[in-house]
Amino acid sequence: MAPQRPDPGRGLVQARVQEGPRSILVAWGLLLEAFGDALRRGTIDAYPCSVAPWEQRWATLPPDVQAAQRALEQRGQQQASRDPRMGVELDLTDAEDLALLRVFGPWTIYCEADDDHGLTLTTSGEGLECNATVSPGEAVHLRAHLEGRCLAFEDHFHLPPMTTAMPDGDRWRHP
Repeated sequence: MAPQRPDPGRGLVQARVQEGPRSILVAWGLLLEAFGDALRRGTIDAYPCSVAPWEQRWATLPPDVQAAQRALEQRGQQQASRDPRMGVELDLTDAEDLALLRVFGPWTIYCEADDDHGLTLTTSGEGLECNATVSPGEAVHLRAHLEGRCLAFEDHFHLPPMTTAMPDGDRWRHP
């Protein structure tokens, strides 16, 4: 799935996938460290994406991911969804729901989390895609967060060609 073009006041930050799914695990964790406190709601599919048969794939998931998937399925059943594994709603102001998002997000076919001001984090394709739709200020915050951990923004994220500007304070500066 191609990333959607963000609204004009927002830019798209994508995780670098040079190391495959491992890169997404790291990038997702870094995004949640930087923005987790701001997130309010999320939706996640409790299906891992894979060409392997469901039972075989599930057996190879790490134990914490299996536990998160079971918890998400139970939540989906409580929400009386037609398919309890699809579109499970999370309240990300709740630490338990945020933990489920943190653990299962990189393994799902799709999840999305957002705040009240347009910040959106997504993962999809079981480690194939991880994006953040951010304001210029949020991009600066992410860069500062990474620098505070002695990490370079460019080692984990990039601004794709459709984001033709770099953050400059509270606005996008065009080259």
